Amino acid sequence: METVREERNNNTIIVDKKVFKESSLSSTQKIEDVDQAYNSSGLFYDLRGLCILVIAYRNFLFKQIRYFAKNIGTKHLEIAVGTGSLFELIYFYYRGLNFFRGSLPEIHGLDYATNMIKEARKRFSKRGNFFMDRMDASNMKYENYTFDTVNIANAVHSFPNPKECLLEIHRVMKDGGVLRMNILSNPSGPSFLKYLANKVNTFGLKKGILYKLYTLTEIENLMKECGFIISGIEKHGNCFYVECVKGKK
Repeated sequence: METVREERNNNTIIVDKKVFKESSLSSTQKIEDVDQAYNSSGLFYDLRGLCILVIAYRNFLFKQIRYFAKNIGTKHLEIAVGTGSLFELIYFYYRGLNFFRGSLPEIHGLDYATNMIKEARKRFSKRGNFFMDRMDASNMKYENYTFDTVNIANAVHSFPNPKECLLEIHRVMKDGGVLRMNILSNPSGPSFLKYLANKVNTFGLKKGILYKLYTLTEIENLMKECGFIISGIEKHGNCFYVECVKGKK
């Protein structure tokens, strides 16, 4: 079986011999397409996400919970919060780690998909320290130097405009703030698992919930261009787990 590959040239995306036309639409229209791509019920979204996590990412849920729970500061931003189901588990684990902490962190979550943020608002409606907003990550309403920490769980590879989003995240972070994210890469491992992951990725490209698979070099270059200093990278399954610190541009 041939290695799964993702290439971009002449406005096409090639994944394991399957060719997809890359959209020539404006960034604004691409972002509107994201809203449509996630126009599903919260339950379906969560179940689909769990399947993608296991098959395409080759990750376990607890790995993500533990990784992201350790990056919640006094004022925290959760990008692409979705329905909030994953972050609810992350926050529960975080509270366990900080059981004796007196004050609660101020949590801001955003998502551009209307259905997703509606579910998140409902989920966290009784938590006075949670604020959920429908917002474009490349054009946020927050002031400069607002957040101590930012997490992007399972989303960078779904951004149609990743550089614009990361530059905006850099803007709203405090100097020395920490960003954690996991980013989907080309499938690896046994042939059958690569085959399954490739099928899921193909579905994601067609559906509009996957935009790009990243190499390590691409991640390093992107972070550098956006003013971040990489403080740690781990590879688990088909995902890179990346921690960055905000450097002054």
